[in-house]
Amino acid sequence: MHIVETGTFLGRVPFARIGKGTNPILVINGGQGFMMTPDGTRLSKDIRRLKRLLPNDRSIILVGYDPNPVTVTVEELADDVAEIIDRHLGGRADVVGISYGGVVASHLAARSPEKVDRLIRMASAHRFSAEGKRLVTRQIELVEAGDMKGLLKEFTSMFRNPSGWWVCACASGEIACCSGSASQR
Repeated sequence: MHIVETGTFLGRVPFARIGKGTNPILVINGGQGFMMTPDGTRLSKDIRRLKRLLPNDRSIILVGYDPNPVTVTVEELADDVAEIIDRHLGGRADVVGISYGGVVASHLAARSPEKVDRLIRMASAHRFSAEGKRLVTRQIELVEAGDMKGLLKEFTSMFRNPSGWWVCACASGEIACCSGSASQR
């Protein structure tokens, strides 16, 4: 069993680390990192899942997002990761970006190529389309308004699989789910 270390980088960016090997793989979390409480339990669970997918001989560091940012831009997030690489990883790293984290990782590689040895994007792209930008802007507005039910609806609208909506609707309490069936409230 691997021991997970949790904490914050830069006094505000939550992280979890598993393994003690040198040359760790830096993983930038996806957009759910904005919506979930960045506590040690959540990050520990996420990094244990990642460990099964990544090389056994490498340690892994999963970074989330500042839970109380003044502003949020992809460029600012990429700058945070660049600073983490400088301060904590010796100036260079193999970087994996998951979903929205892949957009951040792409910006990091474009802005600071000397800091990225290898770039891997999982379920991601290098930028958002116009529609993607509109959806992210709308999600930020909903978070700022405290409308989490609206956020879940908006977030799940990005996925084509209707079962994703059912899962989130059940979780939000919008519909009652019992023994595999659902009914409208």
